[in-house]
Amino acid sequence: MNRKKEQLLQILQRSNDPITGKELSKMLDVSTRTIINYIKEFNRDSKEAFILSGQEGYYIDRSVSFESEETDGPQDRSQRMFHILKTLLLSENEGIDSFELADDMYISYSLLKKEIAQFNTILKPYDVSIVSRNNIITINGEEKAKRRVMTSFIQKDQGDNILNEEKLRQCFSEDLIDTISQIIKANVHNADAYINEFSRLNLLLHLSIVANRLMFGKQLNSENKTVRKISDRSEALSDHIISDVERAFHITMNAAEYAQMSALIQSHVHLGEPEGLSSGQKRENGLYEDVRSIMEEVYEKYYLDMLNDNFLVPFSLHIENLLLRLSQNILIENPIKETFRNSSPFLYDVALYIVERIKERYDVKEEVSDNELTFLVMHLALELERQKQDSNNVSCLMYFPKYLGMETSLVNKIRIHFEDVITIAGVIHSQDEIDDYDYDILISFVNADVPIFKKYVKISPLLSQADYGILNDAITAAAQEKLLVHFRKVFPLFFKEENFEIIKEESDKYSLLKRMSKTLQDNGYVTEGFVEKVIQREEAISTGYINFAVPHGVGNEVMEQTIAVAILPEGLEWSGRKVYCVMLMAVDPETLDEFQQMYNALLLLLMETDAVEQLKKITTFTDFRKTLLNTNVN
Repeated sequence: MNRKKEQLLQILQRSNDPITGKELSKMLDVSTRTIINYIKEFNRDSKEAFILSGQEGYYIDRSVSFESEETDGPQDRSQRMFHILKTLLLSENEGIDSFELADDMYISYSLLKKEIAQFNTILKPYDVSIVSRNNIITINGEEKAKRRVMTSFIQKDQGDNILNEEKLRQCFSEDLIDTISQIIKANVHNADAYINEFSRLNLLLHLSIVANRLMFGKQLNSENKTVRKISDRSEALSDHIISDVERAFHITMNAAEYAQMSALIQSHVHLGEPEGLSSGQKRENGLYEDVRSIMEEVYEKYYLDMLNDNFLVPFSLHIENLLLRLSQNILIENPIKETFRNSSPFLYDVALYIVERIKERYDVKEEVSDNELTFLVMHLALELERQKQDSNNVSCLMYFPKYLGMETSLVNKIRIHFEDVITIAGVIHSQDEIDDYDYDILISFVNADVPIFKKYVKISPLLSQADYGILNDAITAAAQEKLLVHFRKVFPLFFKEENFEIIKEESDKYSLLKRMSKTLQDNGYVTEGFVEKVIQREEAISTGYINFAVPHGVGNEVMEQTIAVAILPEGLEWSGRKVYCVMLMAVDPETLDEFQQMYNALLLLLMETDAVEQLKKITTFTDFRKTLLNTNVN
């Protein structure tokens, strides 16, 4: 439900006396006309009118029960800003009547005027502005800037979610998105090329904006530009895609638009499948050899063995396209960068090292964005997951009695759907066989007797969407339980009372890091250079979360892997957030897997439970140990 509309209902429900429309409009900072519209909607959506009006104002008839439907209007400032941009830049509207816009968004005209001033502060870096003349709202700026701001805000509107075609259909017409999507897929397939999902959606977004603007007669200023050619095939592929888009929507890209889109396509598409390089081609491919050489250095420095072609070939292709994007100043958004930053801090260190070595070898002056860095982290993370998949996966035993081949179909569906997170311990057809297997979860469509300490999930033989949800919840819970069991087992190896401290006096982030590093150095866990590594890592990307921080240093300065703990009952400012618990991890590269598991367990405990609230109140290391070891994830 619209937030203001919901507030109106709450005000009336809590009041024992009628309230006038004028009073309600002041309370909600909306027009009296909007109040009237809200009340009409409530009464229209109810079986019987329940908000009545009298000489003294509006009141609720409490004898009437009602159910209301949610509205689709923008419900906060950021949504209203996106609504204005979308209306002006993705439709034929040259301008919007400000009074109609205010009513459309259920806000007052005065609030709209205030918010436009705030919007323009946000839009200033994009070189565009929202202007109101004679109560008509328009957007000023060059065409290139308007396209850039629309691209950015469509991506930002997703938050931490991955951009998807359904979201794009809400911004553009369904026909536009479906047609361009099909053009990209068909041409990539016909060229025997490869494009990952992030790149495909980013390319779809950019082509859709260009096509949409050209359909309304909005062109870029044509400039002479050159496009770096990766190969004749690459140039031909980009030309085919652009030509198909032009024909489909009866538009023509000028020289500037063609150059921009051609460079974008070439930087997003890999020619040939990721596994398509032969051994001879790899020897001739200088970039492949350079990447292999760098990954050999990574092995020596971080003890990460990623020297197999399953990783090196697609990673080399990604680096090739990264270099092109940098040379053409092409930006690609990674909507899950925060997720990966939270879950893979060590791999960010490795990715930063790879980027610096690539920049040195290819004399790259441009800065590599956090979006691009995260794509490298994703490659590294997926390879690590592939290597340790079997050991960390949830072990599932399938108990499916034989019946018309149904059991085989069920196993295949579950295996495909959960292939990245489960290992199938076995497939049995009789209750008597259960005790012969070790497993985390037993899955069956019939009743089964299992030990009380084992998890059992019953599904339907048809495996509905609800069953997939049940399985997903059970697998997630089992994986978390395995993680916490391991955490409790290794807790004494990481946490020592001598590295634990409760700090009540005021401090700042870097003073605290120096203090905690000095404690580890004095106790013989790290050498003098450790604190520099920690600060350098912190300056690259903050390790602060809501209520806690997990800074870390990794390298030869670590003599023994451990975790120093500082409890801050009064809190401490940490890169714009207030934290109450800081865990400084000293990471030995030779025990990377242990570090990753410990880090994941800490994030699970500190983010998904009330552990931090409990830690704020403790007074001893014994309290700290009991709090973490006795906390469970519901």
